[in-house]
This record gives sequence, C-alpha cells and structure tokens, in this order.
Amino acid sequence: MPCTEAYKEHIEYTFNAFCRVVIHYAAINAWRDRDRRRQREISFEYLTEEKFYPLSTTDKYFIDPCKQYPVTICGQRVILTNGNLAEALSSLPEKKREIIYLYFFGHYTQQEIGELYGRCRSTAWHHIDEVTMYATTNANLRSGPDTTYDIVGSLTYAQEITYNGKVESDGKVWYVLKNEDKTEMVSGSLLSTTKPQPKQATPPSSENSQPSSGCQSSSSEDPGSVGIGEPGGMFSGLPESGAGGIDYSAPELNFE
Repeated sequence: MPCTEAYKEHIEYTFNAFCRVVIHYAAINAWRDRDRRRQREISFEYLTEEKFYPLSTTDKYFIDPCKQYPVTICGQRVILTNGNLAEALSSLPEKKREIIYLYFFGHYTQQEIGELYGRCRSTAWHHIDEVTMYATTNANLRSGPDTTYDIVGSLTYAQEITYNGKVESDGKVWYVLKNEDKTEMVSGSLLSTTKPQPKQATPPSSENSQPSSGCQSSSSEDPGSVGIGEPGGMFSGLPESGAGGIDYSAPELNFE
C-alpha cells in the first residue's frame, strides 16, 4: 500500500487522540491517589502550627561514641565506652574484676591466672564469694576434683570450712577451700549449709571393752603404756567426746 500524504495525516491524528486519552486517565488516577493520601496523612505545616509537634527526635538506641566511662582495675585506669559494661564491672568484687582484667586486657592465660590466685586452671573462672559450710561426715581433702587426686588433708564431722570456688567434674560439684598455700577440694555431697547436730555418744559394750588375755588393761595399771583414747595413742587423732573418750557416733571416714 503506498504511503500517501493522506495516510500519514491519518496516523498522526490517531496517535494524537490516543495520547490524549492516556494522559487524561493518568491525570485522573494521580488526582485520586492524591486525595486518598490527603485523607490519611497530615502535613508538617499542620503539625507545627496546630499541634506543636517537633519535626525531629534524638535516637537513643545507639551509644554516644564520645562518652567515656573510666574504671580502675588492678591499679590501672581502663576507659570504656559502654556505660552498662562499666557499671557491671564496678558492681563485681575486686578479685572478680582483676580476673576479668587479666584475661581480656592483660592477655593472661587461665593457667597463669590460676597460678596468681593459688587455683588450678579449671577453677580460675569459677571464683565465687566466700561461703561457710559444714562437713556432714569425716572426709578427705583432695588436690583436684576427683578421688584419684592426692589426699592433702581431712575434715571431721561438723567441721566448719570456708570455700571460695567450685568446679564440676563428671557431674559432681567440688568446692575449693580457702587456702593460700595449696589447693584443697572436697565433694559437694559431703557439705551442708547448716551445721549438723551433735549425736549422742554410744559407749562400746562391756564385752568389747574387756581387754583380751595377754594385753595390758589400761594406762592406769601400767604407767608406761598409752591408752587408746589418750594423747599419743593409736587413735588419738579421732574426735574425742568428753575427757579423752572416743566419739563412737561420728560417721565413718568418707574417701571422696
């Protein structure tokens, strides 16, 4: 089909009419959107003139990087930028603050911290306040949190102790006694926060108390012999009841 001048003019009129229709309905949609927005929104001018609302606010979720919180630990002045952290450190006991400072700021290892405070590596981070407890039975003190460790001491029934650390081993809690010279631990199952009541002593039967033939009867008959319950005797280290008598109500020695 030849492109005549009349055909070109027809195309121009048709495109012009199409553009007018599109622009007309686009303007209608824009006005409708504007009306809907006005029904739901309030202008800043109305807020400032009628309601006196501020146009800006300060964000309080972020910490001011310019504010500093000095904390003194181990004789050193540490500058912190977190106020909550500084407050938490200040509320801790002095020894706990020193341990945290040595580890995070002084780059000490747990073993080095334990050596400074007379504790083993596993108990350096389990430092707690000093607490008084009582032994519920005769027990051994160990150099570590297990019965395989060496015996470094012993406790008697109802003896008062002070511990300032604890460590868990194989599901059991072991308490570290307050001792600057050496590490002493005892199983938590052998301690109580309340002092046990003293039990009534039960003397041995008359049959067992009679000396056998060939043995010396007592120290009163022979001045050179030493009685069982007297100082220097075989069981002189056991708890005594009265004047030199043995407390037969005390529990057996627990080897934990």
